[in-house]
Amino acid sequence: MSDQQLIDALRGMQVFQGFEDRDLRAIANRVEIRELSEPVELISEGTEGDEFFLLIKGEAEVRKDGAPLARLGPGSHFGELALLDPAPRAASVSTLGPATVGVLNQLRFKMLLDAVPPFAPRMLAALARGLRGRTEPDDSLAW
Repeated sequence: MSDQQLIDALRGMQVFQGFEDRDLRAIANRVEIRELSEPVELISEGTEGDEFFLLIKGEAEVRKDGAPLARLGPGSHFGELALLDPAPRAASVSTLGPATVGVLNQLRFKMLLDAVPPFAPRMLAALARGLRGRTEPDDSLAW
């Protein structure tokens, strides 16, 4: 995936709505791309994590206590609270087949906050919008 393709994918994600091109470029420079050829569990319920995931291509399923909770498609994101607090994950998330995911870990997130000062308030606002958008009363805030 080229840098421009990643920037275009980020631009299309709700979590990055309103970000300027230079901010998207800074994010893209710190996001690790993982091309997955088969289903992979990205987040395991009950384990601590330090990664935020962006689903660029493919589908993923969120499970809590083994039961399906949600299905995610391209443009979805999950695990955002792990950037702020590495508490145990409240659900598991697995890809359902081949997928492309972007990964931003805590260290790269902190580097991004230093490199792009306006990023912090925009990202926090975007995360708050995402949390408000979850409609199920038992939705995990720590996928």
